[in-house]
Amino acid sequence: MSDEVRRALDERMTVKITTVGRRTGQPRRIETWRYRAAGRYWLTGSPGALE
Repeated sequence: MSDEVRRALDERMTVKITTVGRRTGQPRRIETWRYRAAGRYWLTGSPGALE
């Protein structure tokens, strides 16, 4: 994991992920929460949809 990614994970509780649709090619965004436990980062749930 790069230092840039590690800093971003340490600073923010909400993670926004953009994927590209396989058929449509359209971007899709989701928002999820992250937390740290036992020295690892974990993603969980969906706190809300992005418009």
